[in-house]
Amino acid sequence: MRIDPKSEIAGVPAIKLRDYLRDVQAHRFGVNNIAVGLKISSRKARVVLNKLLERNYIEKAERFKFDKSDVYTCTQNGAQFAAAMATKPVSRATAERCVAELMERIRSVNSNPEYLVWVSRLIVFGSYLSGNETLNDVDVAIALTRKHQDGAKHVDAVLRRAHQAEAAGRTFGNYSQMLSWDETEVMLFLRKRSRVLQFSRPEVVERLGCPTRIFEFERNDI
Repeated sequence: MRIDPKSEIAGVPAIKLRDYLRDVQAHRFGVNNIAVGLKISSRKARVVLNKLLERNYIEKAERFKFDKSDVYTCTQNGAQFAAAMATKPVSRATAERCVAELMERIRSVNSNPEYLVWVSRLIVFGSYLSGNETLNDVDVAIALTRKHQDGAKHVDAVLRRAHQAEAAGRTFGNYSQMLSWDETEVMLFLRKRSRVLQFSRPEVVERLGCPTRIFEFERNDI
């Protein structure tokens, strides 16, 4: 799927909304989450939510006891929209070069003892698996595995790493961002601001049920 970079949905730039759905597509969220994530008013967030429902990008999820209001999850259409690109098509040669470079970055992560997670699996799917010579993008998903199996030790290590990043100039908006720095740090390195590689979560790819090509990796920094 491709989107017009100048288009809007419910008055919100389509690219901004796409990026938000990328972040939440594996989670449950409500209208307040949309307001905070998009930095819009609650009233505007309700309009956006209704438009997403209208387009079948999201659907109502089961409410749990601790949910104070309705919650939603992404549909397959929503996952496809979240994976949409707004850049120009690329040649297969460029796509293959980007995949090869990603493989090298994965090997670099897995051989670096400073990272707290390692890449155990790369899933490639979408148009890259076709025989087309021109592609919109390269759809991939990364599975990360913790090095520390002890939960408390892992959290302590993540916070130490986050404080180091903070001392080097990194800004964290909240405590949750610090707790997720183990994966965020690695994903930032793997993405390398690529306009060709389109990253999704493994669980989202599983929900799509599409053909895949899977590469397994071993941790080699021991």
